[in-house]
Amino acid sequence: ETTFPKGTQDEYFNLQETAVKEVWEESGFKAKVLGLLGDYTKSTSVTRYYIGVVEDGAPWDAHYETEAVRIVPLADVQKLLNVGVDKEIFQDLQAVVAEAFGDGSAFDIGKLEAYLDKVDADAADAVAQAAAAAQKAVESAAKQALETAVIPKGADLLLSEDEAKEWVKDSAIPEFVYTRKKKHVVDSILQNGFDFTKGKANTWQTSGIYTSDVEPPELYGPVLMRLAIRAKNPFVGTVKEVEDKVNELKATIVPPKIVTPDGKTLDVRAFLTPADELNALRQAWLDAGYDAIIQTNENGSKIVVGIDPTKIRIIDDGFSEKYGIPPKTAVSPTPPTTQPTEPQKPTAAKNAPTVANVAPLPDGQQPANVTKKVLVEHLVALTG
Repeated sequence: ETTFPKGTQDEYFNLQETAVKEVWEESGFKAKVLGLLGDYTKSTSVTRYYIGVVEDGAPWDAHYETEAVRIVPLADVQKLLNVGVDKEIFQDLQAVVAEAFGDGSAFDIGKLEAYLDKVDADAADAVAQAAAAAQKAVESAAKQALETAVIPKGADLLLSEDEAKEWVKDSAIPEFVYTRKKKHVVDSILQNGFDFTKGKANTWQTSGIYTSDVEPPELYGPVLMRLAIRAKNPFVGTVKEVEDKVNELKATIVPPKIVTPDGKTLDVRAFLTPADELNALRQAWLDAGYDAIIQTNENGSKIVVGIDPTKIRIIDDGFSEKYGIPPKTAVSPTPPTTQPTEPQKPTAAKNAPTVANVAPLPDGQQPANVTKKVLVEHLVALTG
């Protein structure tokens, strides 16, 4: 089959992130979304097209979903497609492109810029500055957790050695975690705690700001979360000891059996997905009596991996740092001496991005104190 990059919106990504994700998975290119192109409406679904540019990557970086990538002019795409639904969608796309760029036979960056100029310039500039300030604040906060990061291969938290020692003493250890969530997911996290099974880093996704003349402004990138973890019985060992234990536990887990519609039970030779195997391995750790892993690295520092989801929670009280986005009406960015007041959240009109009540952070100035909850609310509010 010959097709072009497209996909269904992922539960954990907004539409713009999904577009970037699909382009990366199917073409090997890392793209940046610049604006909305248009919608293709079917009886049961809507395909949304975005305008973007390639920032990195190459066709030979194409992932498992693609056998080969061919870059062709827009006018030549139709004759290469050999799937009916792709041809239908592309015909509609051509009409959308023609409406925005003339006959649609070529991509003209000048016409693209003119198209994007329809976005209110002042509002777009305010959104971009506010987003940059928010991103800078998140990065600044992350630096405070010196050795903290999301680490690969299913491990979830990386703590400093001192924090690991406190953690072993049964103290609640706050940590920063990068994640990208939809508003309703963030709301659920803040209300019910962190869902361990859905916490993963999307390291290929760049941060940025998305605006258009028909959609509210949306900030995509890291959202600051703070977690507390607590352990009663961690497994403590060197890198090799932890690796040996992992291999020992892997030998005990087997893929689940499948029962066919006619009642036959079949053995499955392999796990259907890496996530299934990871969940089974996590359960094996719990069955062995461990609720965390503390691993000593070669440099003497330690990583702490939370295993038991019941002991990983969002911290929502008593957390205040010098970062955030002060309201435009703020008299001074100097931290107040009284209890911090929540700044007014930016709002977006139905058909145009509007964040006039959000002021960017001037270079060299410290923003007013706001709680973690307020910062998250600001970032969420920017997503509309």
